Amino acid sequence: MIMKLLTAVPQLPLLTFTLVKTAYAVVDIPFGVSGSFSPIACGASMGACENWSSKNFNLNGPIEIGCSECVTMDITDESTITLASGLDIQGKLLIPSTAKVTIKTPVLLVQGELVIDAPDQVISPTNQNVKIVMTGTDDLTFTPNAQNHGTCIGGNDADACVIGKKAIVVAGGKVSIDGWPNDSCPTWVKLKENDLSSNPVPGTVPKQSIVDGCSETFFSNDFSSGLSGGWRASAGGLAVVTDSSEVGGVATPDGIDGNYIQVKRSKDWQGLYFDIKKAMSSCLLADTPYLFRARARFVSTTGVPSRCSTKGTDLPNNCLKLKLGLMTVDSDTLKYKTLHEDPPSAGVTDGQWFHFQSTVTFTEEDLSNNMIFRTLFLTGPEAGIDMSFDDIVLEVPPTDFYPATAEDTCAELIYNGQADSRLSSTYPFSPSPIDGTFLSTNTDSSNPHFKITGRNHEWATMHYTLNSDCIKKNTLYKFQSKVRIHGTEPLEARMVLKKFIDTAGDTAALPFELQTIVNCPVSKNNWVLCESVFEVTEDHEGYSHIELMWAVDEFTDDAGIVKHFDVDIDDVSVTFEAGMAGSIRVDASVQQCWGVGSEIMITSHSLDVHATDVDTISAISIDGTDAVITLTNGIPIHTTTGDNADGEDFASEVALLTRNILFTAEADPVNVAHGGHFQILHTPSVTSNIEGVEIKGFGQAGNIGRYPINYHMSEDVTGSSIARNTIRDSYQRGIVLKNTNGCTITKNIAYNNFGHTYMLEDGSETDNVFTENVGAVTKAPDAAWLLNVHSSDLFPATFYSASPPNTWESNVAAGSDNAGFWFELLEHVAGPSEALHPDTNPSHLAIGSFSNNVIHSNNAHGLTFYPNGYYPDTTVTISNTRAYRNVEDGVLLQNVHKISVDSGLFADNRIQVEIEKGSEDISVKNAKLIGLSNTFKAQVNSNVMSHCPAYRGILGLQFHSFTKDRGSKGFALENLSFANFDSDASGCEGSMAVAIDDETRGGHFDAYTSLKSITYPTDAPKAVNLCNLDTNGVKDVMIEDLTGDSDPTGSNTPGFIVSNDAQVVALLTGCTEIVGACAQYCPNVCLRTINFAVDPSISNRDDLAMEVSDGTNKATFHSYFDEKVDTEGNPDSYENSLYQRRVFVTAIIPGNSASYTLRFFKNGDVTWPTFVERQWDHPPQCAGFATESDITIVEPSPNALECKNLIRNGNGMSGGSTNMPHNPWVHTGGGVQSYAPGAGGSGLAISSFQRTDVYQGPGQFLDTRCLTEGAEYEIIAKVKTLDRYGNPAYCDPAQPSLTEDDMCPRGSFQMKKIHSDGTINATYAYPMALTIGDIAGEDGWKSMYGFFKVSPTIAEAESVLFFVEGLAAESNIIIDDVSIVETERSCQYPIYNYNFEKGDTRNWYVHGYAGMTMADGADGSDFSVKTTYRDSYWSSPAQDINTNCVTLGERSEVSARIKLEKDGEPYDCDPNLIWGQQLTGVCPKMTIRAYNGDTEEDEDVASITGTWGKEGWNTMHGSFSWTQAMMDSSRLMLFFQKFERGVTLYVDNVLVVPSVPWDCSQLFRHNDAEKNDTRYWDSYAAATVTNEVGGYNSDRAFMASNRFSEMAGVGQIVDSTCITLNNTYSLSAKIKLEKVITINGTTTTEDFDCDPYATFGATRCPVATIAASDYIGGGTPQHHTVATMDETMTKGEWNTISGIFNFFENEFFADHTMFVFHKAPPNVNILVDDVVVTVF
Repeated sequence: MIMKLLTAVPQLPLLTFTLVKTAYAVVDIPFGVSGSFSPIACGASMGACENWSSKNFNLNGPIEIGCSECVTMDITDESTITLASGLDIQGKLLIPSTAKVTIKTPVLLVQGELVIDAPDQVISPTNQNVKIVMTGTDDLTFTPNAQNHGTCIGGNDADACVIGKKAIVVAGGKVSIDGWPNDSCPTWVKLKENDLSSNPVPGTVPKQSIVDGCSETFFSNDFSSGLSGGWRASAGGLAVVTDSSEVGGVATPDGIDGNYIQVKRSKDWQGLYFDIKKAMSSCLLADTPYLFRARARFVSTTGVPSRCSTKGTDLPNNCLKLKLGLMTVDSDTLKYKTLHEDPPSAGVTDGQWFHFQSTVTFTEEDLSNNMIFRTLFLTGPEAGIDMSFDDIVLEVPPTDFYPATAEDTCAELIYNGQADSRLSSTYPFSPSPIDGTFLSTNTDSSNPHFKITGRNHEWATMHYTLNSDCIKKNTLYKFQSKVRIHGTEPLEARMVLKKFIDTAGDTAALPFELQTIVNCPVSKNNWVLCESVFEVTEDHEGYSHIELMWAVDEFTDDAGIVKHFDVDIDDVSVTFEAGMAGSIRVDASVQQCWGVGSEIMITSHSLDVHATDVDTISAISIDGTDAVITLTNGIPIHTTTGDNADGEDFASEVALLTRNILFTAEADPVNVAHGGHFQILHTPSVTSNIEGVEIKGFGQAGNIGRYPINYHMSEDVTGSSIARNTIRDSYQRGIVLKNTNGCTITKNIAYNNFGHTYMLEDGSETDNVFTENVGAVTKAPDAAWLLNVHSSDLFPATFYSASPPNTWESNVAAGSDNAGFWFELLEHVAGPSEALHPDTNPSHLAIGSFSNNVIHSNNAHGLTFYPNGYYPDTTVTISNTRAYRNVEDGVLLQNVHKISVDSGLFADNRIQVEIEKGSEDISVKNAKLIGLSNTFKAQVNSNVMSHCPAYRGILGLQFHSFTKDRGSKGFALENLSFANFDSDASGCEGSMAVAIDDETRGGHFDAYTSLKSITYPTDAPKAVNLCNLDTNGVKDVMIEDLTGDSDPTGSNTPGFIVSNDAQVVALLTGCTEIVGACAQYCPNVCLRTINFAVDPSISNRDDLAMEVSDGTNKATFHSYFDEKVDTEGNPDSYENSLYQRRVFVTAIIPGNSASYTLRFFKNGDVTWPTFVERQWDHPPQCAGFATESDITIVEPSPNALECKNLIRNGNGMSGGSTNMPHNPWVHTGGGVQSYAPGAGGSGLAISSFQRTDVYQGPGQFLDTRCLTEGAEYEIIAKVKTLDRYGNPAYCDPAQPSLTEDDMCPRGSFQMKKIHSDGTINATYAYPMALTIGDIAGEDGWKSMYGFFKVSPTIAEAESVLFFVEGLAAESNIIIDDVSIVETERSCQYPIYNYNFEKGDTRNWYVHGYAGMTMADGADGSDFSVKTTYRDSYWSSPAQDINTNCVTLGERSEVSARIKLEKDGEPYDCDPNLIWGQQLTGVCPKMTIRAYNGDTEEDEDVASITGTWGKEGWNTMHGSFSWTQAMMDSSRLMLFFQKFERGVTLYVDNVLVVPSVPWDCSQLFRHNDAEKNDTRYWDSYAAATVTNEVGGYNSDRAFMASNRFSEMAGVGQIVDSTCITLNNTYSLSAKIKLEKVITINGTTTTEDFDCDPYATFGATRCPVATIAASDYIGGGTPQHHTVATMDETMTKGEWNTISGIFNFFENEFFADHTMFVFHKAPPNVNILVDDVVVTVF
């Protein structure tokens, strides 16, 4: 059984990804695949295809189409086949175009071949012939065909591949799906035109509500006939009608030319009433608006002003009120309710007539027949205030408040918008229901308008209820009004929709929502026009009703008092602009293949990613060259190809979503976000083609690898294609390629998908081609759906790539919650592909091609490389990109270099092209940049939002004032056309064509930019504005204008834009100020900058400046430092004291062959800032720029005090500023701070405090003027080590390895040199000083010592840093009493501290691994050095020899006193044993090693002389000549080696001194043995050499004993400098022989008699030979006999051996030439004395 259902397999973790690496394979854990699938080779050839229906498959079990089988799907009746356990195709399944079938299956496995064809018919649901529905909720595995055995290791089976649920999997097989009618049928086209509908026509037309037989006016009383109108005074009051002529000087309003009624009042409840029950109850309708108006006047009868006239709000409201008095038949109480009252803010003036008006409505209860009393009652003022009234009217709103026809109903939604009704009424407008708000009409300069007073809230204005029947989706209305704010400050008003919600009784729910539709210009006592086109959406149709209202900003004065000013409003209108698009026009080519019933997508035409519309084709026809598509529902207006007011195409794309082949999935009851998935799995070199499929609802949120199409780890699939498909409604991503190469992805449509859509995942993908694909509504998933913590799908991109070397051409990224195109590049390949490509750095690979792509309507940036950046090795061109209507940048270039944006259109983005920080070497050229395009401006409405108005300007091209690294190449802007960037055109304050970001670095400009052929907007500044940089302290801007487009004189002379700063232009002539830009334009100059980086720890660094003089004029350029601050805004001591930091001075140097003198100044005095690293910036493009030959830098000579001690503040007591008291100490990591107490209990020391690496520690820059070649310095310091908890940290001064935790601190140097080509070399020298082994430290303090001679590298360096490092990470280094003082070493001894009497190991270190401590000295002295724990035969104390003290060819004597121990006991060694032949018991050799590059050459120069004294000190001695190899070496080291490891070595009195002058008249030294040792003499062939008592006529002689072969003997190395080939030499010596006899274990000697004539055998006499060899310890030397025994031989006596000889040529040129006395029989001791070799 190939397919099996795993019920016990655990669900793979959703949020983890594990990569298992072995030496042989990469295991892809989500699928359990460790190799690749190969196509199955069937044993038998495939036969003819059989019909599915004839196979009689058991649909309840797993179905397998065998390897040699072919099956044709012959179901044509649209029936559904349900496969309970899935389908495994190992042979071939053909679903022909004649099939009509739905297949439901939990898994579809293709190990063979799957072919699906669709008919060449119009695409529509009725022509859909294949539908595959993925089912199930269980994760599955499969066991591959036996030919792919071992490919998988997943699940519970060692050979199982994990494929999850609802899986279509291709594993070694291939798919060929052809669901597209023909190649001439497009999958998407551009929108050519909208066919718009007319304004809505409601079924019911608003009109007057008048009861039949009733008048529209209920009463109208002007009292011309006295009290006959029905108005009466209430009880106790007196109503009288008065003629206006009797008023007697009291002001009367216009029209009061007859009688009026006056109410005399003595009680506050008295007033005027009208009985409406009697008069007109049958004519009033409930819930119907009626207009009440009157003219009124208050007159005080007491002399006290009415409360209403005082506008007081702290007293009861006694302004005029209209009340309704009611009494029912079953009640004896009269109840009043207020229908309207004027607020105190109404502004009534006693004695003057005023208008009183309101809109009143009556309820059903108010008008019920149960009422026996129903009156209108006018009252309000307090007692003593008489009221007068005239022209009292109650009427139905007249016909001019209603539409004339049904068609007019929605043509204009506002009536009386100009406040000019004949009634002077505010109807249908109402005041906001906020206490105190008073709405009235007013007229000034014959212009009636609404006036709102008494405001105490921003919403206290007026409102208007819009006709709900006109609020229809996709309809456009133009909202307009004029506003005047009577304020002391400019303030803004807004037109707002208040949308009421049916809360269904939920009292906690807010019953309305607010939507601002117009932001008005600011007003200060002036009228401003507020207008916007508003698009009604489907959401608006769902509100119970919608009101139009205004909000006006409040103002808080300096005293904190909030003020609300009076507001006037006029000319209010809401006018129908356009209806929905009921049909659209596109290219006629779609008519052949887009069918009725198919869904289409129209991409967003705005900034809103979700303004993409989907509709269904209800009809399609041809009109000329257009296909007219009639839509089922209709859509809002979208941009068309005809909307080209800017001469550019911004049209929306129209794409077909439906396909005739559909892949979908059943809903998952366990996880609704889990659909199906389709993967081609580890199948290299197999071609598959997927064309014309609608993949809907695929993808499984949170499951790795479960995507709609996942081409997974298939490597080279050249020839494969994914074309003309629809990927829609995906729960996770779209088309994903992972470590797959050579695939073509073309003409696909992606819509409404979560996560990245078209994706190259790992960074190893190459040669894939993306062309003509469209993606829209790419959505951010819920955070819980993320694959893992590294996934970036929360910020989705329609096109996402981790790998550049691929092709993207003519694609459309039409809306994403984040970006259109996102290159998120790492410095390594990610995921399981990393092990296959360990050396690939995607961030350095060039993009194959990026051209003709369209990017619009994205919620962030169009194209971005954020945040990792992109650093291709070669320049990459972004060609002809069209990026528009993105919320942020069209193109964002951050942390990138070598990018050329060439040609294209960038419009309607917040920033069209932004060169962000961290970028360098960028060019933007041949492009058009538009701020707010005329096309978009015409389409902007309340739902199609623009960037403006806003507090931020729209920018064309913005770059930073600094590049990635100081000295990086800047930016080139060429042939750019800018339009609509002035504030008036864009509507955004601060809009400009070319801008520089406000962010600065250290107050300096180094983004050196060139401009060429720039076309600026009409009526906009024609230059880069530098004012923001000037405000932020940057005053050294320099921008080259190659074509003079920024020249304010209009002459277009090439030159430079520079800061308007006196120092910048001090050396320049002919400059002109660019008004308003904080800049000057300097023509005919060629400027270049040079940077000086100096010591960051100098005191008062802000006072440092550089003076540049041309001999006549001087310019001063001040220092700058990019000071870092912590999270609280305080200076960050750690960051600011890092050794990489620098104080900078940048000088602008004019060219034109002038000469300039440069000096550093501080407070008026010439100074030198410790060191100066200088570097020219990249040369400009103009001719004649300055070079090194044009400048002279004055370096003042140091005084004696400055070079006496190179370390400043060495005791930590004289630091710098409050923020950095440790100055001038810096650190290489780990921080630097003061520490107490210092060494010996002193006040302060210098300490690190958070080291994380062995290389970190405190340091200080040295004055480079003092570091002259050959000068010698000593480094002396105290050092203390503490762990991170403050406890003493152990370290071993003898430990040389940085990888060991017990290494002690060491002093090191960093030397930096900047070359003329700009390259920077940083070299290191270490150890320059070592912690040395003291006998005792004070409070944990140890000593550090070093000596150095200034080398050419140090002397030539522009900066030299001394720093202390080496201690284990997380432990801290404290230093004190640090000094680097000049010294002069004597050449009396080239070995220093030779006798250790300073009590420490200064100048000495351990070679190899060993411990090194102080011990008692030799011969009663105080100190020696003891080396313990030696782990190698070469581990020993060592010292580098001062080669200045030696001369080529000169001979030196070397000696030392040593003793040995092992395990605490004296150790015995034999000086005659040879290391290598023996590994124990061998005595040490003293060796000099010459290092030359990678080669090392050793010469043993001293050994034990005489016998070894086990219990005490012994002498080593030797002599040698200084060879050419030694003189040429980079380093000469003296050390001890070739003795047993683990043996403890004591060393004292190590001397290397010149030999006593030797005149070469005698070739043997120490020829008579009288020095009582064996110096100069050596053993030969393992003989033992000793100095014995009893010489020839003297005290001593040399003896060769333990001779076990006749070759063994004793001799001496020939000094080659004393011999010549042409001379003849004589040799004579005295010889005595002893025979060694052993009897019964007792050894004695007796005299031995030899035969001078014997040449071999037991009686042979010794001879003297010359032994020559070219190396030591290997091969057989050549022997040349030069002396023999005289013929007379006397036994027991001294006899003569002599001879005359010449040196052979091979002996003269040999590396080692030695005289040897030997060849006596074995076990014969040879005694030698008085050897003489002279020229004969």
